[in-house]
Amino acid sequence: MRASGNAVFELSQPVNRIGIGFDNLPSSVRFSKVLTGNDLAKLAAVEALPSEKELKETRVEFSKMPSNMQQEETIHEFAKDLLAKGNVNEAWKVLLAMS
Repeated sequence: MRASGNAVFELSQPVNRIGIGFDNLPSSVRFSKVLTGNDLAKLAAVEALPSEKELKETRVEFSKMPSNMQQEETIHEFAKDLLAKGNVNEAWKVLLAMS
């Protein structure tokens, strides 16, 4: 069996850079019912998490959203969409700012 279509994604990881790894994913992310193994691999491959300043800005933006948009499953779905578009840092901001 071979992977094709949506099952294939590019994960850029230069050899001189080490990602944060699966062990450093927050448990709410690691055990998400929404995020797939591919999504988790993209999140684990980042070298560093967003800064506290970036998270603060994201929290301000999200505080203006209706409370039903601030539920964990909805947040994970939003992050999943961002990951599908290649916006890994934005996905991290959403996941960390809203947890």
